[in-house]
Amino acid sequence: MNKWKFLFLEDSLVDLELIQRQLNRAKIDYYPIHVSDSEGFSQAILDQKPHLILSDFSLPKYDGFSALKLAKKICPTTPFIFVSGTYGEEAAIQTLTMGATDYVLKDRIEKLLPAVQRALHELEDHELRIKAEKERYELEEQLRQSQKLEAMGVMAGTMAHEINNPLIAISEYAAMIAKGEVDSEKAKQLASKSETKVHEFLPL
Repeated sequence: MNKWKFLFLEDSLVDLELIQRQLNRAKIDYYPIHVSDSEGFSQAILDQKPHLILSDFSLPKYDGFSALKLAKKICPTTPFIFVSGTYGEEAAIQTLTMGATDYVLKDRIEKLLPAVQRALHELEDHELRIKAEKERYELEEQLRQSQKLEAMGVMAGTMAHEINNPLIAISEYAAMIAKGEVDSEKAKQLASKSETKVHEFLPL
């Protein structure tokens, strides 16, 4: 896959460096997008369409709950991991219930990498399922079109058969008359039959 885009919602440059240092150790190929407030966060989600969001829980002018709600509204399938120094058990349970992918305490930053790798694997699996579902739908649509064309072919063959039968009969009657194989009375009968066949072919 192409380079990942990671959106960092973090007001501390020191903590941002700490987080990125952990990611760089694993040689994850990612493009960093850093924001520190609500306006920058919402704009980055819309413009950059990140593959992963790493967010502090407590910021001076923003909070983790609001950030998570916004992310789930705009990009519900994007993994969202909290990386925070202040993150109690109650908040952890609530954010996970709201749809957060995981959370990591900054004083246990070594747990960040496994959480990120797990989130990316889940994202890849999700994208593969979406791709497979799309391919399945396209194949089913092709099959439906093929069956439709086949049905039209059968219908056309049936119509051709129904058209040919009266024409063959008319042709045979005309040939008999032309060869003088019938008398005038018989010719009238054949002409009447021909007219009947014409009406079968082109009902008036």
